[in-house]
Amino acid sequence: MDKILVSVIIVLHNSQKVIGDSIRALDKSEYEGLEIILVDNASEIPADKLDLISRHPLRIITNNNNEGFGKACNIGARAANGEYYFFLNPDARPSPDAIGKLVNVFEDCKQAAVAGPQLYFEDGRIMQSYRNKPNFKRLLFSRNSPLSKLPFFSKLTEDSLPPPLKHSQDVDIIPGTAMMVKKGPFREAGGFDERFFLYAEDYDLCVILNEKGYRIIHQPDASVYHIWAAGSDAAEFFRVKEHNRSIMKYYRKHFPDHTLRTLILSALLSLRKLYFSIRY
Repeated sequence: MDKILVSVIIVLHNSQKVIGDSIRALDKSEYEGLEIILVDNASEIPADKLDLISRHPLRIITNNNNEGFGKACNIGARAANGEYYFFLNPDARPSPDAIGKLVNVFEDCKQAAVAGPQLYFEDGRIMQSYRNKPNFKRLLFSRNSPLSKLPFFSKLTEDSLPPPLKHSQDVDIIPGTAMMVKKGPFREAGGFDERFFLYAEDYDLCVILNEKGYRIIHQPDASVYHIWAAGSDAAEFFRVKEHNRSIMKYYRKHFPDHTLRTLILSALLSLRKLYFSIRY
């Protein structure tokens, strides 16, 4: 049996429709030294009741409550044997060579703490795969801001989105959809901040690691396909609510002295929440 170097950590919450395809994609991986850890956040159908098998070592950790994404990832990391933690969404499918190419990032650069692949939609369209460090202006004109819906400001939103890369490069943020993190730096940072229930914990971790002198690297030669399943209306409203909460937690944590800007950002996000509450 190959030595475990990569622990694939997947957080589940009612993900029974997609997790099988994700495991089958991992079974096609050309990289042999990996294990799969599923952390089930109190799914209605528990993961240990599903018929999940893999050619790789597979373990299931069941939480009695929905602990949120960041805390569940930390639980998985504490149980992991690998030197690298590959946090992967249950609806994400790595290409056969993706894990190996991400591992190579760390082997080629000792200061790398996080590596991320190029994300694609199921139909092959390129998905946003890295982000610039969030600040007031970028959050103000982000795709989730009401200002992005207005003609003039929509141009500022487009300009704030970083373009796809052709070669590996240092970036600010790798999304938690598919991010590989080196064990040592992850533990040094204290893992994900568990105050973020869902969203922005990846922003926070990358910023902290970068401030500690580590590098965050996007490797576009590694491909992961993210299958965006259509959620229910209620689920969409829940995501908007949690996204707003996490963005505000992030901004207050990293910009504690920006009182006026915090109020402006909070007001804009409240408008977005109101829109979705009326719509749904």
